[in-house]
Amino acid sequence: MPLVGAVILCLIAIFCTGSRNGVLIALVLVAIALYIARRYRWAWLSGLMFLVAIATAVFSFGIGGRTLSFAIFTDDPRVGIWRLAIEMIKQRPLLGWGFSGLRELYVPGSIQSYEIIFHAHNIWLFLASESGLPVAMGFCVIFGTILYRSMRAYLHSPNGAEETHSHSFNSGLSAGDKAILLSYLLAFSSCLMFGLFDVVLFDARLNVPVWGLLAALYLLSRPSSSLLSR
Repeated sequence: MPLVGAVILCLIAIFCTGSRNGVLIALVLVAIALYIARRYRWAWLSGLMFLVAIATAVFSFGIGGRTLSFAIFTDDPRVGIWRLAIEMIKQRPLLGWGFSGLRELYVPGSIQSYEIIFHAHNIWLFLASESGLPVAMGFCVIFGTILYRSMRAYLHSPNGAEETHSHSFNSGLSAGDKAILLSYLLAFSSCLMFGLFDVVLFDARLNVPVWGLLAALYLLSRPSSSLLSR
């Protein structure tokens, strides 16, 4: 019950923030949870009804006082912002335009209802346009390597692995560690999905958990030999 209450409180918080991206990501995570619980019909059916209810309520009544329609997929101003960022990358692919470059180069009013734009609303376009492609690719390598190792550790750990202090890719994680690793993977993946539509670096409420999750994934996916050698 505490877990159910925490999930409900998270959904209420997302609604109060008016974050359309947050609602979309929450729906994706609920869908993943339904897939994981597909063997339990009662959980699957109740979750599916809950998912449909959320989607219906959001499109009928809006979110956080903001109306919502399918126009967000066909006429989203982010598309225009992304075009600007791509043009910036084409002009200076190696060094970028410097941080706040998009804000300085943006012509007020060139995108309807936007007199000023602070960033590219996409973490990868933001890094590539303002700090250059090498920096963006470096971030991708770091994030991608840790994420790959974490997924490999999870997939190579059989269900019901015995509890042990010597975890490696060959022996597998314990059942408890595997469950924790899955929750961290889903949480970090939700942050990555959010990064497709916004930049998390400017908000400590998102930036701090992202680095904390990345550190946890790194530790859980390390072979036992590197842990025991300290």
